[in-house]
Amino acid sequence: MFPGATADREVADYVLLGAPLDISTSFEPGTRFGPNRIRRFAGSFDDYDRRTDQFFTDLRVHDAGDVRAWDDAPEYLSLIHISERAG
Repeated sequence: MFPGATADREVADYVLLGAPLDISTSFEPGTRFGPNRIRRFAGSFDDYDRRTDQFFTDLRVHDAGDVRAWDDAPEYLSLIHISERAG
């Protein structure tokens, strides 16, 4: 889970959705690890942002996890687009 993304989906103002897709990578695959790496490295940031004087946990963010990848890139990207609009 993305650090601080503790809101339930029903009350969230923002939803994070990972899209680990390697099928369209032409050189050195590994993009499928991107969403988990972002979540892991985000743990090093503070919840409070001095610049905005706001806590990340107050933003009501929900981490919906990752969309399972399959071999049809256009169909997969279409699903991601639909998920984004449904948010």
